[in-house]
Amino acid sequence: LGVEAAIFDKPILSIAYDGPTPVSSSLSVARYYRYEHLSRVIQTGGMRLVYSFDELVKFTNEYLIHPEQDRDGRQRIVDENTFRVDGKAGERIVQIVLDRMCDIGDLR
Repeated sequence: LGVEAAIFDKPILSIAYDGPTPVSSSLSVARYYRYEHLSRVIQTGGMRLVYSFDELVKFTNEYLIHPEQDRDGRQRIVDENTFRVDGKAGERIVQIVLDRMCDIGDLR
């Protein structure tokens, strides 16, 4: 969802805390941000990780006042994680599937 938000130049806050009850690191939502595909997005500077409810309130208020913050990072997210932003990704995927199906048998 972060990539889609970046396409529309919308501020991105990602929750990296588990709430008031501590959980093990193996169950924590924060573990997801260590995955390679998400860590690359975070490194762009276009997404803010939120580590507490207080940070959530603080960053939300900051973005409401200055939604342009982190715009360059959001553009990096788009540049590094999309092929073409034209609204036709679904059409391309369908075409690839149809092409593969035609390779298996004559379906046209």
